[in-house]
Amino acid sequence: MSTTTDKTTAWVTYRLRSTIAKNANLTTVLLLETVALVKEKKRWKVRHLHSTLIKRS
Repeated sequence: MSTTTDKTTAWVTYRLRSTIAKNANLTTVLLLETVALVKEKKRWKVRHLHSTLIKRS
């Protein structure tokens, strides 16, 4: 959905659809994911990840 970056930090938001199987039952969840990243020694590392449930079916 969106990405914002500067030299050492990044903020990313996206939607994630997952299908979960448990005891022959399938559940689909739609999540809004938000990730904060930092750049350390030329590599991006996840500092924080948050998921918000939008819908479960």
